[in-house]
Amino acid sequence: MCKCLKEIEEKVKNELPINNSEYKGLEIKRAYFTGKYLDCETSKNGLGIPLKIEWDVIHKSGKEVCKKKEIDMIAKYCPFCGVKYE
Repeated sequence: MCKCLKEIEEKVKNELPINNSEYKGLEIKRAYFTGKYLDCETSKNGLGIPLKIEWDVIHKSGKEVCKKKEIDMIAKYCPFCGVKYE
């Protein structure tokens, strides 16, 4: 399993204040991917990519209502180096 997620989070935390004037002088405490997950069976990290879905349903009153939900698409491969998540 690659270490891209951890390495990129650490790199952003350490280098963003140096390389980006908007963050100059700030001490970044944490930088993390919000779609990261831990597989409880294998104890390995992966990346879930948020996907918003919307669909229409007809309510009992006959009015059309838009339903929304957000799900995570689980990546099978690291988007940074291409190594397959196991």
